[in-house]
Amino acid sequence: MATRKPLTLVKGQTAELQAGDTLDGIGSSVFWARISNSSIVSLTGTGTLTIDRMHTIACTGADGVFTFPAVSGNAGKVIGIHVLPSNTKRVTLDGNASELLDGVASIQVSRNSTTLWYCDGSGWMSLTREQAPGIFLYASTNAGQVVTHTTEDIIFEDESVDSHAIWDGDTLIVPVTGLYLINVHLLTLTANNKTLTLNAGSTVIAVLGHSAGSAPLRGTLLVQLTAGTNYSFRLGLNNATIDTEPTSNILSVTFIGPGA
Repeated sequence: MATRKPLTLVKGQTAELQAGDTLDGIGSSVFWARISNSSIVSLTGTGTLTIDRMHTIACTGADGVFTFPAVSGNAGKVIGIHVLPSNTKRVTLDGNASELLDGVASIQVSRNSTTLWYCDGSGWMSLTREQAPGIFLYASTNAGQVVTHTTEDIIFEDESVDSHAIWDGDTLIVPVTGLYLINVHLLTLTANNKTLTLNAGSTVIAVLGHSAGSAPLRGTLLVQLTAGTNYSFRLGLNNATIDTEPTSNILSVTFIGPGA
């Protein structure tokens, strides 16, 4: 039988396949031919991914680390991963031992993202990779937190919107390196001068704002954040009580785009 021209798959159209046909498209022939007849592997916690299978991930109890199989003997094999909308924890993809994914040891993937991976015999490379557009956090406080030390990380515990599970009480970890716009409004019940900083661990990255006396503390900052780094918002004020009214204390973080 004569070999036909490669078929191009177009959304909304159908095509009848014959023996010997090949497909054009994003990772199409390599990927879909291997996983189309296999059942989906559902994962809810740390584990090892399965060769030539599509996976769904939904971590709700704890962060999950998902390890790729060793590349030895798996050249030409594929793996698919979709993080479900129900996922609320951090999802990390990790290479086996010192093996790499797109040239790095591990990456974090976001809620609602889909990644397709191909093994070239020396590592894993992505055929498609969700770059997590639309990252947005909107959170407020309502716990009446008392800052009993000279400085303390502020807890925004009520997340009205957290599109990619980037916030965990008082810690911000973004899934994609890039520029972020941060807005903070903070009201304390103590009429002292106060300063709010953005910190990476114990290092001050930027000052978000100052306020004198009982005036609210407001800050807006455009800053580059790095995926996988722990950030916090630290208030410098001794023995202050944070206002318990949620609308008084608001944090929003919006992904603007790739940075430098």
